[in-house]
Amino acid sequence: MSLPTVFYLSTSSMSTLSEGIVGKRKRGGTKKTKSIPKGDILIDSAKNEWIILNSIARGGFGEIYTASKSTSAKQDNFIIKIEPTENGPLFCEKTVYIRIGKKEDIKEYMKSKGLKSLGMPQFYGSGNHIADGKKYRFLVMERYGRDLWSIFLENNRIFPVSTVFKIANQVLDVLEYIHSKGYVHADIKGANLLLGKMKGYENQVYLVDFGLAARYTNVYKPDPRRAHNGTLEYTSRDGHEGIVTRRGDIEVLGYNILQWISSNLPWEHMRDLNEIHGKKVKYMKNYNQLLQICFNNKTPPGALEKYFNVLSKMEPLQEPKYKLLKQYLSDGIAQTGDTSNKLNFSPKKCRTIDKSPPSSVPAKLRKMNNEKIICPTHKRPPTTNRKRMISSKQPRKRKTLKEVGRIVLLLLVVPNY
Repeated sequence: MSLPTVFYLSTSSMSTLSEGIVGKRKRGGTKKTKSIPKGDILIDSAKNEWIILNSIARGGFGEIYTASKSTSAKQDNFIIKIEPTENGPLFCEKTVYIRIGKKEDIKEYMKSKGLKSLGMPQFYGSGNHIADGKKYRFLVMERYGRDLWSIFLENNRIFPVSTVFKIANQVLDVLEYIHSKGYVHADIKGANLLLGKMKGYENQVYLVDFGLAARYTNVYKPDPRRAHNGTLEYTSRDGHEGIVTRRGDIEVLGYNILQWISSNLPWEHMRDLNEIHGKKVKYMKNYNQLLQICFNNKTPPGALEKYFNVLSKMEPLQEPKYKLLKQYLSDGIAQTGDTSNKLNFSPKKCRTIDKSPPSSVPAKLRKMNNEKIICPTHKRPPTTNRKRMISSKQPRKRKTLKEVGRIVLLLLVVPNY
């Protein structure tokens, strides 16, 4: 039975419910959420009333519900993300949405840029709610459609080139807006990119989940506390060092573009954080080698080469060349002959590719690592890492009962053993 895909406030995808709807957390650091009864009314800080409908996702640290505004005849147009006030992630995300998700700000920006639409989620409300004597914090957002990761899997891990470039242009638009507000997103990926659900916006991609969003500064200084934050497969070189930069967002998007077109990234099955960081540093110094590996020595799209050329030359604190990048991508779309504004996700024929699942999949599923299969369907998206606690050393093997017995015997016979 497949899980519903008409929601979005997750850090990876709701197909990864075992990790909670707000991503992996340190044990003991968060409180679990008790379900809110259907029909309960939540009142936000602006005194708007929201009716709880159905729970569509639940994790160890929070829950997501469909909701409707009490004054609206339309149902299920909103979702509410809720978690105990003792938890911190939703508070951080709410703060970001309040600062950059206001309807007036988004409209004003769109007008200044001549945009008909922008993939920036609008903030509708937030507040506190008490249920069974327990206090919760909640966030109200618009309900969106499917996420790109699930569509990517259905398409045998590949998208048409023109569709990828259209998506990338839309993401660059919203990144430029976010950056203009002094923030970076830091976790761009298919699971956090959702299609519009409202009529007329089905071909608009929305960038969601601002759980890792942070203000960037003019100081380039590594921060061990933030090191490797994000989704490992796409984390930027700066992100691996715990540095918040606009360049990082452009790089994260670049890795997504590369994966959507070529189906893979050279490091997506690796587990060692420093090794993955080293690979990205190496390949960014020679991005042509990266493209050759991903495309199996075949010629990659010219627009993709130009994108990585610009990225490879960017200084850490430099403002991205949004207009130039979008021009390259638009030229790439034109070269495909696609003149439509629609996002075409037509499935491709099954291909033989590496069976190895993304690095977020448990190790027991990574046996037979070198086998090949036809049309694999990896269910889990790469997961966001808030505080990744992975050792670069190999785990110690457990001693067998026989070995333990020998040690005990030696301790009895030889006291100083």
